[in-house]
Amino acid sequence: MSRDAGRRHRGRPSHPAGRAHAGAHARSITLVSEDGLALTGDFLFVQSIGAPRLGRPQRGVGQGVVAESRAVARKRWPGDLLILPAHYGSDLERRADRTVAARFDVLAATNEAAAIQDERTFLKWIADHTPVFPESYRTIKTANLGLVDVSDADAEILEVGANQCAIG
Repeated sequence: MSRDAGRRHRGRPSHPAGRAHAGAHARSITLVSEDGLALTGDFLFVQSIGAPRLGRPQRGVGQGVVAESRAVARKRWPGDLLILPAHYGSDLERRADRTVAARFDVLAATNEAAAIQDERTFLKWIADHTPVFPESYRTIKTANLGLVDVSDADAEILEVGANQCAIG
């Protein structure tokens, strides 16, 4: 990583190397390596984009941050950047070698949310596609705070459950 890799640029994904806050539902960090890899966490997925409501149960909160992060990524990230998200929704997002990844130019053309050009249309798309606040997230938060105990079996179900980070 370059010497700038440790700097945090709120809302401004950087390239060729660095780390940047990329808004979604959590204070997610996107790491971009000099080797052309982007670990996008809960911000950008192969077939969807991060839901802007986890941790903020009110609908509409956080949409602007997601829109700004997406716009900056579209402007600054090269097409050949390999996107490696934290989650996937289905096996259709896997490559032939079973990894979950996509080139940014391919993702920008095929990911419904990423392909939207107009910001107003994108914000409406987010509002129309953001699901209700998931109860499992509330359970995870209270368990992480030590307010409730969950069995090992329930913890595993919560950890590997459905990807509720993405919308689309």
